[in-house]
Amino acid sequence: MAITRIKKEEIVDFLQTKVATQKSVVLLTTKGAEKSLDSELNTNFRKQARNLGIVVKVVKNTITKKIFSDVEKLEGQTYLAFAEDYEITDEITVPKIIIKLSSDDFKENFSVVGAIVNGQFYNSADAIKLSKVPTKQESMSMVAGTLKALMAKVPTLVKEVSSKLARSVNEVKNQKS
Repeated sequence: MAITRIKKEEIVDFLQTKVATQKSVVLLTTKGAEKSLDSELNTNFRKQARNLGIVVKVVKNTITKKIFSDVEKLEGQTYLAFAEDYEITDEITVPKIIIKLSSDDFKENFSVVGAIVNGQFYNSADAIKLSKVPTKQESMSMVAGTLKALMAKVPTLVKEVSSKLARSVNEVKNQKS
């Protein structure tokens, strides 16, 4: 069914104000997928993404190309995935969630076209690499774990220094007597 010019303008406005300003957007396609995507799988994919805080929209390739001019040639049905609340997510969260979801549960139905992070386009291979990088939350957890481990070692080290000093003093005392 053809989209009216007014509807296209609304879509372009939405994409320019809500999607193009996102920290990251992942582009998926059904072109080249092993199996076609029926309406039930499409609904399941969108529902699972929504439960993870990701919005998935199907957008015409010409409109997508107009908004994201760096994107390479688009074929097939193009899906844009972006954070529902972009202020609380970092640049890695959306690629990490969507690429994991599409490769785990829907690997036969989607292929990754790429990702747009802070306005820069990354091809499929780079987007997949990007999805393997720890998110801001994961990085902070790793640093906190490292600091906690160090803090746990400090009392042991302090105790060991005082014990060693006491043994040395005791040994000197024994040598003098």
